[in-house]
Amino acid sequence: MIDELTGHWGMKWENAVFIGYVDGQEVIRKYYSRNPVPTELRVAADDMVLEAGDWDVTRVVVDALDEYGNALPFYTDPVSVEVEGVGQLIGPSSLSLIGGRIAFWIRTKGEVGNIRVKVSAPSRFGSQELSIDVQ
Repeated sequence: MIDELTGHWGMKWENAVFIGYVDGQEVIRKYYSRNPVPTELRVAADDMVLEAGDWDVTRVVVDALDEYGNALPFYTDPVSVEVEGVGQLIGPSSLSLIGGRIAFWIRTKGEVGNIRVKVSAPSRFGSQELSIDVQ
């Protein structure tokens, strides 16, 4: 029985639910899919407000997630980045996810206003947008 539980190369994976308890109370419940489906493209900036002036920067992280919100570590499809407003992308506008994730940097142009960031992955997710204020 123990050998069946420890796993072997090529072992069949099933759907799973992990439940964590502290002092007898459930504190977390995490679901994992046998066949994860790319479902969500999460786009999040480290800073939603930047300072005008010389220039300021923030990192934007893109994650490919399955139907339960778990990272997809083998997802490597490309995404396109568009930036409009008082900001500018640092680096290339076409990026491939590595381990289901990629990050890029946005910089200000020294003006007050708004930066609109659009990340597109049309093969699976469509596009996601976020807005960063520059004050």
